[in-house]
Amino acid sequence: MVLDSNLRIVCIAVAMTNTHDFKLFKESKLPVKKKTIFCVDTGYLGLSKLHTNTEMPKKKRKLNPLSKEDKIENKNKSSKRIPIEHINILYSIGTFEWL
Repeated sequence: MVLDSNLRIVCIAVAMTNTHDFKLFKESKLPVKKKTIFCVDTGYLGLSKLHTNTEMPKKKRKLNPLSKEDKIENKNKSSKRIPIEHINILYSIGTFEWL
């Protein structure tokens, strides 16, 4: 599912079987402008290689825990995804957000 900055649905990609969100995104072959910002969760780890304008939360590492600033930044990033995650839960569909 793709949303614009006003949280209106622009596009929906569906799969007939259980498909990982990132795989569904790659298979959808959506034309994406370079200035488009993707706000995604850590399920899209390879997206930054395909699209440089990607916002993804930082992951904590066993030997390198997150700083307070990183935690605040992650909270801000995840708060942008809350509306789309609510739609995802309501309709049980995989999503990616487009701003």
